Amino acid sequence: QAIYGSVRPLTVYITAPRQSGSPFEIFVCNLPWQVDDSWLEKLFSAHGEVVDARVVYYERRGGTRRSRGFGFVTMATEEQSYYAINSLNKQVLEGRTLRVKVSRESPQQGY
Repeated sequence: QAIYGSVRPLTVYITAPRQSGSPFEIFVCNLPWQVDDSWLEKLFSAHGEVVDARVVYYERRGGTRRSRGFGFVTMATEEQSYYAINSLNKQVLEGRTLRVKVSRESPQQGY
């Protein structure tokens, strides 16, 4: 059951490794607002070894943080990354349809 009335598509991207043997990064969007780093890690760990999972936040007045509705997950191998993408893309989480893809750009470049 959705906590919020609106539904946004979630997109996840995997980046190519920065160097040989590097982990692979996935971009996930349309995350429910209540999803945090540990929830994101648990979601993806069912599909392989999670090296890192982080939700992107912005600071609000008064020092509070709010999710921007997207995040990044780094899997241990390319195979696990693609397995996670194929398994989770377009799945509904808390009433929101996740979009999960290979991250093509670094998080600093406008996600």
